[in-house]
Amino acid sequence: MQITHIFHSGFFVETEQADFLFDWWKGTLPARTGHRKPFYVFVSHSHGDHYNPDIFGMDADAWLLSWDMKPLIDERFPDLKDRRRLFFLRPHQSLMSDAFASSEASQASILQNALGMSQGSLAPSTLFSVYTLASNDRGVAFVVRTPEGSLYHAGDLNNWWWDGDADDQRLAHFYHDELSRIKGTHFAAAMIPYDLRLKEPGYGIRDFLRYCSTDAIYPMHENADLASVKHVFANDPLMKGVQNVYF
Repeated sequence: MQITHIFHSGFFVETEQADFLFDWWKGTLPARTGHRKPFYVFVSHSHGDHYNPDIFGMDADAWLLSWDMKPLIDERFPDLKDRRRLFFLRPHQSLMSDAFASSEASQASILQNALGMSQGSLAPSTLFSVYTLASNDRGVAFVVRTPEGSLYHAGDLNNWWWDGDADDQRLAHFYHDELSRIKGTHFAAAMIPYDLRLKEPGYGIRDFLRYCSTDAIYPMHENADLASVKHVFANDPLMKGVQNVYF
């Protein structure tokens, strides 16, 4: 599994069997290797810093979009072709893709509803599965399971601790409730906001690690230049001891 942080909350993940693009807004996309591999585009919500309409010009097998994207797509792209390959996901929805589906079948119905998110190994015929959490801002967060490991992309689900007022505490409670749905899950990589506009940018990562474990953490949604993010992170007492961090 190879992960590239493109910009802000945009990531490109390459596995042996498929490629995944998350929340691409802008920035240079990595060159894809093995162009016959299935390619899936994820959008966690409709905010302009998580979504670029150019994704619909990509040669993707499917677009997995938050439910809040549908009115926007219907209005802006009424004549969009291959609408059968658009999947609008609501919170706490599970889908799976069959690795052995024919190309004709995949264009009509790449993903099928799945019941819950199994913690066991994927079936040999499963290319990947996805489970969504509700965001405390907009849209969803993604939990994607592949044969090479599980991925977590938070979208805008986070502990948004601006000044600690009652609204912040409500958002924190919501965040913890959603994390409890995936408690005990181990991830190959977790992409989590570390936003320098916040009074406590590290609360989201800290809380995530109380519920889940991961081989790698990718801070995202930084709203600052990379040098500043690295400096603040290195001096953040909450991040002391957090290992395998990649910017």
